[in-house]
Amino acid sequence: MKKILYLLLSIISIECIAQSQTEKTSIYVKDGVEIIISKQDCIDKQKGIEKQLLVIELINQNEYPVLLTFKKELWYDNICNSCNSESHEHIVTQNIDANTNVSGGCSSSNKSLNVFVKMLNLKDVRQLTNYEFKDIKIEKAK
Repeated sequence: MKKILYLLLSIISIECIAQSQTEKTSIYVKDGVEIIISKQDCIDKQKGIEKQLLVIELINQNEYPVLLTFKKELWYDNICNSCNSESHEHIVTQNIDANTNVSGGCSSSNKSLNVFVKMLNLKDVRQLTNYEFKDIKIEKAK
């Protein structure tokens, strides 16, 4: 009985540790829209992928759909790789239905809501050192 109780407590404590690693941080709130950031480890041993992402969650608390746009400025190893770029790769344009949210993640098809942070299984590769979201615009969607 003690072994089972110990096993259950171990599993619960591991779950608590895993949840604390995905702490969410609100970085923008305006006009009923919130942008939340969290880090997520994406591990697929079969494909040899072990990376960390910054996951962007967009929340629309309005009674109407909105169109949200912003530019991601990303610094890797203290060099801004996207600051002077006009590439659509760094622009997020997202329709968000009323009272809903959308987000990226390891298995999300919406790659624009992910930011690569670092490889977890490789050393001496570039890492995200800073990020900013610029030119944030919120409009009622048509």
